[in-house]
Amino acid sequence: MHLFRPARLLAAALSLITASALAAPGAPPPPTYRIEVHPISSVDLTTAEALTGKADGAARTIAGELRLPVSTQARLPAVIFLHGDAGALANQALWIDEFNALGIAVFTVDSFSARGAIAKTPGLQVDGAGLIGSAGRVADAYRALAVLAAHPRIDAQRIALMGVSSGGRVVLNSAMTRFARQHAPAGASFAAFVALYPPCNLTLDGDTALQPAPLQIHHGAADVVTRADACRQYAARVRRAGGNAEFFEYAEAPHGYDSPAGMPPNALPQAANASRCNFVERDGGRLVNADTERPVTLADACVSTGLGGGHQAQAANATRAVVKSFLRTVFKLAP
Repeated sequence: MHLFRPARLLAAALSLITASALAAPGAPPPPTYRIEVHPISSVDLTTAEALTGKADGAARTIAGELRLPVSTQARLPAVIFLHGDAGALANQALWIDEFNALGIAVFTVDSFSARGAIAKTPGLQVDGAGLIGSAGRVADAYRALAVLAAHPRIDAQRIALMGVSSGGRVVLNSAMTRFARQHAPAGASFAAFVALYPPCNLTLDGDTALQPAPLQIHHGAADVVTRADACRQYAARVRRAGGNAEFFEYAEAPHGYDSPAGMPPNALPQAANASRCNFVERDGGRLVNADTERPVTLADACVSTGLGGGHQAQAANATRAVVKSFLRTVFKLAP
């Protein structure tokens, strides 16, 4: 476990890729060169269906935006990026720029719009987001992998999966062997997994048996939406089982700490908060409160009120530096 306090936070690493004819001599090239939008043939699965092994739900075509960097390389490494319950936000644009500048393509997957989950009012609330569970979105992640692995400019052996918040939970699920066996396309697998502030307060069957690719989890110690301590404990369980999981914790960082500096903090003081509940999987794909052995209700002692989060520069810079260094190693990029 890595604990980053403000005085010890890593400075953000700056990295340039080789200048090309599209850039002025001696200057870094623009980070994004080509933008493509690809349909992704996926399926609709409820949480219970996904947990019981169903993989052939109703067909659903979703979309992904691929941003290719300026590069003379014939085939590029790539990151598949998964949004949280607020949908694709500006923090993903920041990550795209960072990765493109390293010569890494980014495929942003939209799991919500095609399923009717749309932000109809100002703010972060997305109507219908709660009906699209993280377990079911594993199918989206692996269908996106199949699309990228077949792309002529992408190196199928160097594709990582990254997500924030509930998208980070999809990353954790996708790393589990039980779900990879159900959904992974033939001949393709993820080279690495990165989850930012995911919910870890649930114990699934076989959740410490992971794919051989390394996993990083990044979390803020001040997060009240998802719990850093639960993710710290999960990473420790994975390591005890022989898996490769690193946990990074950032002091004073709230939920969504990698959001842009200009984005206003999000506060929902009356929203129900079940982050102190501990969920466990039982027979039949049921998730129950570990304390009551029943589905969680608003009357449960572990449920409180109040959600919020926002930008924290030191943690955001440190996370970007660590993640970029991690992917340079995994993808065998020049320092």
